[in-house]
Amino acid sequence: MTVRSLAAAAALSMIFALSACGGKKDSVDTEEDFSAIPVPPPPPAPSGVSYDVRHCLTQEIPESEVIGGGHTVGQAIFPDTLTLDFNRPAGFPNGRLLTDQVVDIMLAYLFLDLGEEGARRFADLPLNPPSNDVALPAGFPFLAPAQGNPPRADRSGRTFDFVDEDDDQYDRVDRVGMPLVSTAIVPFERKPDYNDATPQEDVDGDFVGDVEDELTALTNSFADDLTSAGYRLCAAD
Repeated sequence: MTVRSLAAAAALSMIFALSACGGKKDSVDTEEDFSAIPVPPPPPAPSGVSYDVRHCLTQEIPESEVIGGGHTVGQAIFPDTLTLDFNRPAGFPNGRLLTDQVVDIMLAYLFLDLGEEGARRFADLPLNPPSNDVALPAGFPFLAPAQGNPPRADRSGRTFDFVDEDDDQYDRVDRVGMPLVSTAIVPFERKPDYNDATPQEDVDGDFVGDVEDELTALTNSFADDLTSAGYRLCAAD
């Protein structure tokens, strides 16, 4: 199993989560839709292996130009919000830029000893494209022009179809405050509750046990692959 396989597992979890979005807006019921989807079994763990992942959540994120010292991984996850310090440069985890490799960085937060490996250990692997295939503009709308067929959309602003349904016609399928949290380390059956929750419920510790359990299961499954590849884990065996 490689780091690419680890990312694939997270992507698979996202696919199962997003499949609950189907149907018309007024017929979406997250609890019902999720209950109809079979829970994917976790990858088998090596026999007799069990890791303690508490240190993965209590370890400090290395100080950088975008974030000061003293912040732990757990503090970055709970509450699940996007933090922005205007006194520091923008860039994940201080906000996020379109070019930030947020999934790779979050995987390092969750599985690696950041003091030994650093937060960019996975991000710096030569697996991702070095840049966007079309240069991103420095100003609004910040996204590169659309490519391919059908032809580019009219930029006059007349072709937008804004939806103005009442709030109760929507279900939240991912809070997306911190990337990868809901999709990868919240248990499948708890995703609806987590995505419907508030930052205050995060602070109250409502999902700490769920995240620890899921991170433990993932670590037990992938630890041998990561250690055999030479990575220093944050979890203790």
